[in-house]
Amino acid sequence: MRKSDLLLSLVGLIAAAWLVIVLTQRKVFSEFPFFFLYVSFSVAFITLRLSVSDNYPIFFWVSWS
Repeated sequence: MRKSDLLLSLVGLIAAAWLVIVLTQRKVFSEFPFFFLYVSFSVAFITLRLSVSDNYPIFFWVSWS
C-alpha cells in the first residue's frame, strides 16, 4: 500500500470514528440507528483493511467482501 493510500485511509478512519463519537455523545444514535450502524461498521471495516494491507491475497478478499 502506498503512503498516499495509507494516509487517505487513515483520514477516513479518523473522520468516521469522530462521527461515531459525536453521535454517541449527543445520543442521536437512537434516532438514526441504521446510519449509526453503517458508520460503526465502516470504522471496523477500515480498521480491518488497514490491518491486512501488507498481505495482498487477504487484502483482496477483505476489500471485495
